[in-house]
Amino acid sequence: MNILRQPLLSLCALVGLGLLLGGCQTSAPRPTAVEYNGTPLPSIMGLQQEFLSQPDVMTRYLRLSELEAQALALAADEPLRLGSVGSAILEIYPASYTGHFVLEKFYRDLESTDAQQLHAAWLRHLRNTTVGEADGSTDAPYKLMSINDARAFLAMQGWLETGALYQSNAETPLGLTMLARENAQAPLRTQQFDLSSILRPLTEDLAGAQTIQPNNPWPLLRELASSKNSAAQASIGTFLAKQRRFDAALSWLEVAARPGNLFANSLLARIYWFKAGSAQKQEPQQNPAESDDQQPTAQEFKQLALENHLQAIALGSADSMYTLGRLYIEEFFGPANNAEGIALLEQAGRLGKAEALLYLGHQFRTGQRLGANPTAAKDYLEQAAALQNPDAIISYARYLTTATGQENISAHERLMPWLLELADTDHAEAMVVLGNLSARGIAVPKSSRRALKWYKKAVRNAGSHHHGAAEIINEVSWTLATTPINSLRDSRYARTLMDKLMAADEAARDRPEYLDTWATTYAATGDFVTAIDKQQQAISKAEEQQRDDVLEILRKHLSKFKAGDRIVDQVP
Repeated sequence: MNILRQPLLSLCALVGLGLLLGGCQTSAPRPTAVEYNGTPLPSIMGLQQEFLSQPDVMTRYLRLSELEAQALALAADEPLRLGSVGSAILEIYPASYTGHFVLEKFYRDLESTDAQQLHAAWLRHLRNTTVGEADGSTDAPYKLMSINDARAFLAMQGWLETGALYQSNAETPLGLTMLARENAQAPLRTQQFDLSSILRPLTEDLAGAQTIQPNNPWPLLRELASSKNSAAQASIGTFLAKQRRFDAALSWLEVAARPGNLFANSLLARIYWFKAGSAQKQEPQQNPAESDDQQPTAQEFKQLALENHLQAIALGSADSMYTLGRLYIEEFFGPANNAEGIALLEQAGRLGKAEALLYLGHQFRTGQRLGANPTAAKDYLEQAAALQNPDAIISYARYLTTATGQENISAHERLMPWLLELADTDHAEAMVVLGNLSARGIAVPKSSRRALKWYKKAVRNAGSHHHGAAEIINEVSWTLATTPINSLRDSRYARTLMDKLMAADEAARDRPEYLDTWATTYAATGDFVTAIDKQQQAISKAEEQQRDDVLEILRKHLSKFKAGDRIVDQVP
């Protein structure tokens, strides 16, 4: 079990408004030849090279793509028309996955056994060549020649396509990411395809005698986009959005979204939400009578964002379910939408979006936007942890130790194995939580020695992983300086940790909480003069940052230091 594995769909590249990246390829062994009536079928690679070596290959490829798209559109509703279209496809390119896919279906429906078996043999032959050692991952993409062949490949597995986007990197100059799901209730999965074999021949044909960049996909993508290729249109829109050329990006993305491309809808929703925020800032300064060229209002941009989120949700996007669920609960679309928000977040959770369940757990725990409900909080946090999401496991463990006590965490059989497995992956915060459990004797025998071992291991690991290191060091230092457990307290070690952190990390010196811990470690070692000085720095920083949430506790700590008292706090 690998608890660090995340749901396969990740729209972070769209959040960053960049093209999705692929990965290293693996070389597959020569596939076993498939025979029909005792005769081996021709080499797929040979047929591909023959097709790509023709002088008018770009024209032929566009015609092939047009016919393949037409055949796939007919396959569901008008199968009797597939015969002529499929034959026209194979006349242009005899190794078309799409052509053999639709003709196998056509002859199967006609109960023409011999013809059906011929195309079934071709499909086995094509699949053997396509798959080899590939698995559709970033590191081992399937190698095909067109987006329609990729669609036929998915359809052969019974998957529903929901989005497509071309990709480019050094290893895969022309890649394709496809989103698909097994049914309308199943989570989205990504499948990676490598179409790089067509890039140079088609680009050379486009350029003619002009100088070309062999691995530059953009001339080809522009040509494909002009031929109504939704993935190419979405790729161009994504690139323009990355350049913050939002109006131009919107034009391409709107076109790409029409046939149902989740990538386009997701990015449209984000751009429109960004534009809503910009419009909201400008509206008080605008006079409607001053301009004939009226831009949409903030409310209209919000409505466009909503529509695209809903379309992405209809295509199975757990990310849009999570985003829109939060927007509903946080009243960006007005009050009285909590029920819809909860339903969307629960739906996202069922599709593997742990963040959605964590959000619900947090809201029901704090009562910030939803009524406080400890039972609901525990249930949602447990569901999130069961998805084996690291943040969810940590949140669930911390909640059980602080909110419900030893009996609940001890009864949860899976939690300790989850935490230990996380610790085995050098997850510093899991080590801190394991230290807390050992210190309190929850789920494991009470042991200050073992707790200290976990804390020190967490600090060493955090020091080698910059992200999050300050939080780990701050928490461990606070615990060891303030614990009432004599055998666990190590004030000098805590002060040394904070001295090193604050000397090296400018961002940490800007945090009132960290300055408070630093002062506390000095008080714990009896140096109240330095503790008072540093606590005053913490208060000044909090006042400067208008941190009213921490000022009261900072001043209480200063009073204790002035009275010669150290801070005593329970282990979390």
